[in-house]
Amino acid sequence: MRSSQSRNRFTARNGLSIIEIIVVLVCLVILAMVIVPYVQHSRESQRLIACQNRIRNLAFAIKSDADDNAGRFLPLTKNDLPWTAGIMPLLQVSDQVLIQFDEKPMDEQELITVTQLLCPNGQQYAPGKSCYVLNGGWGKFRIDDEGLVYEETLHTVNIDLDNDGEVSDEEQLLIRSSGVVWRPEPVPSSWTQSEIESHDGLSQTILLSETQNAKTWMSMETFNLAFVVGVDQITWGDAPEQFHVSTKSLGPYAMNSSRGGKEEHWPSPGSLHEKGVNVLFADGAFRTLNDNIDPLLYLRLMTPGGSAFGEVRLEQSTPQLPKYINKTDLDQPIRRDDSE
Repeated sequence: MRSSQSRNRFTARNGLSIIEIIVVLVCLVILAMVIVPYVQHSRESQRLIACQNRIRNLAFAIKSDADDNAGRFLPLTKNDLPWTAGIMPLLQVSDQVLIQFDEKPMDEQELITVTQLLCPNGQQYAPGKSCYVLNGGWGKFRIDDEGLVYEETLHTVNIDLDNDGEVSDEEQLLIRSSGVVWRPEPVPSSWTQSEIESHDGLSQTILLSETQNAKTWMSMETFNLAFVVGVDQITWGDAPEQFHVSTKSLGPYAMNSSRGGKEEHWPSPGSLHEKGVNVLFADGAFRTLNDNIDPLLYLRLMTPGGSAFGEVRLEQSTPQLPKYINKTDLDQPIRRDDSE
């Protein structure tokens, strides 16, 4: 009898009370709260580094292409192919992709996934998706009542800014000075490295960015190949040669406005990374820009043709690029820190 009671007491002492179970569960919850964010942060850091490595590879390909073309950056499209197809041989893609390209015209191709054009941010991509676009400058676009952007006429440097029915040399130069890469019509208009260096500088001009807007790299459409800004966001001055950029809002063109937006209708830099958007500068360096970057600073980083862009005088007697006068604080070199 005594032995049975001892066994019962021994069994009871080896069980867990309700309070002890609650304490264990609380400890497990606290441990999970500490570990899970660390794991998620570690994964995000790895994805960010992987994205930057892919941008490095793109930078190498674009730079190699420019070196083969007297320093001129590749056009947005060439020979009925987008810039993304033009650099495929330099990205070390599979031979099967290159063979498929040679067999059919672009509009007859099935969508092909190229991992070198995808940002590894943890999401599943549709076939043919592209996560990187070039700096396509400013242009005339239409925004509907839902805030979606449409390209109603082909985006080139030929834009009639004053709506007089003609495109003057001044208007063409102003538009060309707002971006780096253009279609080759009517003349090759993409900037050369030496041109940018003699104006804003390669280290102050964005060349390429992440995006959530592009649907496919196998497209001739501007919004699948470039990020842009509509000239409706520009406030023009009293004189034809003067204007300044609005600092209030860039709407669907603003940094990261394409996140969660409808593909092909939010032509802006965009990313799912926590810290901001990875961009590549014309000198081959990359930075991560915050979503809340000042719109004026962002637009100045887009323009290779002069950071003033508010007090500008174009030399009418020569086809040279814009020259700037009336120095103000806007003319000073743009400083960036790692927080941007």
